[in-house]
Amino acid sequence: MNNLNEFVEKLSEKHEIAEEVIENKYEEIKNGIKEEKPELSDEEVEKVALNRLDGRLSRMGSYDSVEMIVIGKTDKRDRYARVKREAKEEYEDNRDLAVASGIVDEDGTPLVTGEMEIQNKDIGDEIPTQYIQSIHGVDNEGKLVDVTLWGSESIKHWEDVEVGSKVTAQLLGNNGEESKVLRYRWGNGSYLEVEEEDNDLWEVIEELDDDYKHEIADVRRYVRDTSNLRDYDRLGIVQGYVRGRFLNPENPENSRRLTINDVNATNEEYGATVWLADNIEGVEDYGQDTWVAVVGTISLGQPYGDSDKRPIQVNASSVIAHPRLRFEPEGF
Repeated sequence: MNNLNEFVEKLSEKHEIAEEVIENKYEEIKNGIKEEKPELSDEEVEKVALNRLDGRLSRMGSYDSVEMIVIGKTDKRDRYARVKREAKEEYEDNRDLAVASGIVDEDGTPLVTGEMEIQNKDIGDEIPTQYIQSIHGVDNEGKLVDVTLWGSESIKHWEDVEVGSKVTAQLLGNNGEESKVLRYRWGNGSYLEVEEEDNDLWEVIEELDDDYKHEIADVRRYVRDTSNLRDYDRLGIVQGYVRGRFLNPENPENSRRLTINDVNATNEEYGATVWLADNIEGVEDYGQDTWVAVVGTISLGQPYGDSDKRPIQVNASSVIAHPRLRFEPEGF
């Protein structure tokens, strides 16, 4: 249609959505109409598609253009993995009770219960697999950004984006009142453009607002002050010296973790355990006393041994070494 470009431009201004996204949505709607009504002519399909387009864009939500440098990526994980694991464990411990309570079927398959709210699933249905991943970044104002990717299709858009890349993305705003972290999610109208790679990550960390950065001695107070947040919402940067490194793939129970301490503590009890995402590279080159900034979600674990203190834990999306305070791993 001759006036399509003008129409798309008007819709872009109205909904604050990129023209490219609108054009893709228009083609998607057209293809759907052709499948639904194959008897329509091309002109009729275009008219119906344009008529539907405005309404579809209205339901896509409010999008923001976000420019940031990626400083961390979590592993892709199944949102319901823990629930499934616990249900299977109960099935193994007491099969009859687990089946009677409705958490599994006769074969031990985990089922949706009344405590769960899963879209398009009823109580008694098999719990689906829904992958989720988080992208962490720093925007132009030194604010920490958390982008949530729901489902495999969303995750595919970010598969080739490396930590250290500067990107511009159109994202759905999903900011909570309780956190200083800027939270977004990938939606149907989102797009992503990689502008440059290999930015100096330590410089990025230094430019980050101090509210997001914590040394070991400050972490417990930070967790206490943010007790209203869920553990996976408590995103920040924990800084300290590398004291231990456990990367033995033959011992999966203790593999892929670091222990770090601050300058005033040498006892592991007062340090933090850093659980490493599988995609994190380079930590094998960080020797003892290397000063690192760990990007990730911060929580307190359960006490162990004779200690009554809850250990500090960080589920890391990246570990960044200070360029000058970096030592060879001779001590490991």
